[in-house]
Amino acid sequence: MEDASSPQGKRRVFPGPSGLSQGWLSTTDREKDIKEKNTPTYPGIHNRNSMAVSTCGPRFKKPWRFLRTLYRGDLMPHETADKDIDNRQNLPGPGKTPGAGGENSRSEQLHRNPLRLLIVDDSRLIRTAVRSTFEQDSRIRVVGEAGNGREALEMIPQIKPDVVTLDINMPKMDGLLTLKHIMIKHPTPTVMLSSLTREGATKTFDALRFGAIDFIEKPSRFGDEALATQRRQLREKIMLVANVRIENVRLLRSTATSPAADPAKTDIEHYVVFGASEGGYGALLKIIPRLKPQWPATYLAVVHADPSHIDAFADYLHKHSAINVQRAVNGITLQNGTCYLAAGSEYITTSQEQQGLSLRVHPSPFPDRRGAINMLMLSLSEIMPQRTIGIILSGREQDGAEGVAEIARMKGKVIIQSPHTCLFREMPQAAILKCSSGKVLPDAYIADAIKTYCQTL
Repeated sequence: MEDASSPQGKRRVFPGPSGLSQGWLSTTDREKDIKEKNTPTYPGIHNRNSMAVSTCGPRFKKPWRFLRTLYRGDLMPHETADKDIDNRQNLPGPGKTPGAGGENSRSEQLHRNPLRLLIVDDSRLIRTAVRSTFEQDSRIRVVGEAGNGREALEMIPQIKPDVVTLDINMPKMDGLLTLKHIMIKHPTPTVMLSSLTREGATKTFDALRFGAIDFIEKPSRFGDEALATQRRQLREKIMLVANVRIENVRLLRSTATSPAADPAKTDIEHYVVFGASEGGYGALLKIIPRLKPQWPATYLAVVHADPSHIDAFADYLHKHSAINVQRAVNGITLQNGTCYLAAGSEYITTSQEQQGLSLRVHPSPFPDRRGAINMLMLSLSEIMPQRTIGIILSGREQDGAEGVAEIARMKGKVIIQSPHTCLFREMPQAAILKCSSGKVLPDAYIADAIKTYCQTL
């Protein structure tokens, strides 16, 4: 039915609990609100008889979940909803600075309404180990356990978890098939529990193509310190995945690969640098397999991830791409039609040698990851200023913003993944603020943009 109080009666209103209503602002209303206030629209009461829910955040994938939580008294629309959205996306709200009071508000909210976790694994021992990881963490509550994929698919619509941990190798229905069903029937942020053996790595990265947000190795290390580290990483991963924009997850189909003649015989005309962090695996899986060896370019990608994971990712991409994909190693000379992958803990610079441009790979001087994307982009923009293309993908860091700004200043080209297609927006948003001239594109169109630059510049 139509709400007569809205302009031209464009707001659709549906009855909600106890006389409340829920609706969505029309495009005209939303643009007018953003223009007048210069702020994002958040859930709030617009008149006495209707509620407009324009954004409900990752935990409230359906508007009625937000209303149900509100009706229970766990949330107040004018006090907590805006903070919850700001903090989950780690973005400053009106009149705020990033991080100002955000973590305290987030912690208080999670203590009142903890994340709901479903554990899916055929091993009772692993399920017990994962459950025990969260026993002392009031932010996360295990609401169910399943021994195989069929059980999980029956439980998900009943318990409505916020996050699922999913084993890959299970009887009756394995993890990959289960994941496909989850993404089609009940889209839920999912973390794969796997081992990065050769066979395990292939299935793990297949899972990322099918919609998994991230992966982590199963609890298997011996020793109190190693086990404590692994448990901490698992808790951090679950909290991180709960922030994801699940509507941006898309199943990727395999692309046929038919490499052309030796790409090294073509001169390098362009140097393409990718920077990615959380959510970057999925973006790179969309882009790199679509690159062609006949394009006169070489590619370098820095991903903020564990170096051992980068090794496995390079092997996987090499098998599924038309171009060569390999790890970046110290002293290697860049070749046309090849992509070089590096971890965020590795600092890479370039130097001009007689045989061409070569890489210098150094361990990061910092205990935490910082600046590796900026370092590579600044180095390339200095040596090949107008032939460098800088690309920023999904991530929660701000690394790369200074790098693309310098590339643009030196007359190179910049592409930024559209924040609306990112699992995590912070890196692209920081890059947009620093480099307003960059071309903002969905990840599905970035390979085409690279082709255009390679053919026209």
